[in-house]
Amino acid sequence: MLYDKYNEIIGALSRADSIDEIRLQCSCLSEMAGFELFQYVAIFPNTFADSAIIIVSGYPQEWMEHYISESYFCIDPVVLHCCNNIVPIDWEQIKPLEDENTAISKFMEESREYGLKRGISFPVHAPSREIAILSFAALHEESDNSKFLLKKSIPLVHQAALHVHEAVKRVIDTSAILNLKDPLTERERDCLLWTAEGKTSWETAKILRISERTVKFHLQNACEKLNACNRTHAIARAVSTGLIRPHISSLPVKESCRV
Repeated sequence: MLYDKYNEIIGALSRADSIDEIRLQCSCLSEMAGFELFQYVAIFPNTFADSAIIIVSGYPQEWMEHYISESYFCIDPVVLHCCNNIVPIDWEQIKPLEDENTAISKFMEESREYGLKRGISFPVHAPSREIAILSFAALHEESDNSKFLLKKSIPLVHQAALHVHEAVKRVIDTSAILNLKDPLTERERDCLLWTAEGKTSWETAKILRISERTVKFHLQNACEKLNACNRTHAIARAVSTGLIRPHISSLPVKESCRV
């Protein structure tokens, strides 16, 4: 029965064409895991100093307004964990931190006052460098039945978090969120990549077997698309948004790395 429900939700996410439909399926996932509330957050690096944040929330509106007004995003232990780990975090694991940090203790106590008695959060680290967090929260303390249901559903929900993130990316124009213009062409990415490696325009031209003038043309186009003031700025934006990354096929495999 659990797997049937899971497959039904995944199928709906793959067909979702609106945030409202994604919100509905997140609510179904929450119920499947034995929780009443959910929240999806995605952090898209825009520059090294700034990020765009998307929130699809099923949390109480009053708590979200309080959370934002108090800038709790910066101290939220769930966010800090998920940004640095790939495994889920049960909110019970946060309790030792409450004894050590008064700010975290205040934050967790206030969240419980708004009805978030317990919860679990699943991180998603995507190839494009964005980080997403799918959280579920309960209005009641844990019971033996809720423990059993959560234990059975954790692997499925962790996988489902990936599908939720892909659905959101499909529905929302992330290039607009990141203030980017047209996507980079393959040649523009190649020119940025080799420039990031420290190559001059002349060296890049030799590697790509094109003219130096063409390399400069592609780099100028990349700067305009990335709203960058120079090549260095363009490289920084391209790296932070995941538009350029190492070509795995070109990476040497050392003998000590082979197993």
